[in-house]
Amino acid sequence: FKNNVEDIYDNISNFYFSLRKTEKIIRDINIDAFTKKYSDKINKIYDYIEKIYSFLMKTPIDIEKINDLFNTYLKCEADSIINMINKEFNIMKLIEKKIMILNQNRLLDKIDNIIKQSEIFFYKGDFEKSFNIINTVNSN
Repeated sequence: FKNNVEDIYDNISNFYFSLRKTEKIIRDINIDAFTKKYSDKINKIYDYIEKIYSFLMKTPIDIEKINDLFNTYLKCEADSIINMINKEFNIMKLIEKKIMILNQNRLLDKIDNIIKQSEIFFYKGDFEKSFNIINTVNSN
């Protein structure tokens, strides 16, 4: 019982710090659409962390309720959101590099149009679509 409670406490602390790092990534990206896309989801995870923490502070400790909240909501949702944001951040970095390279040929109308289309989705926070568009240059 004690080990289980300590493990959960350690895990929620780890999720909290991972979430803080993820929020920094969002701030660094600095695109409103991207921030809006994830702000409610991140707040929901913080709510779960707070709820689990409050259950840990109550006596008697309801370990079943805590395990349920942790395993069903926090672990699944937090992992999913953190991984998704990291994935999109990595895609964003690839797009930026590709645009920098393609800017050398921006005088060509075809390249310029592709960059403009990609940038539209980039600044909407839709990095996957932007990435797919910018990668059409390789196939042309």
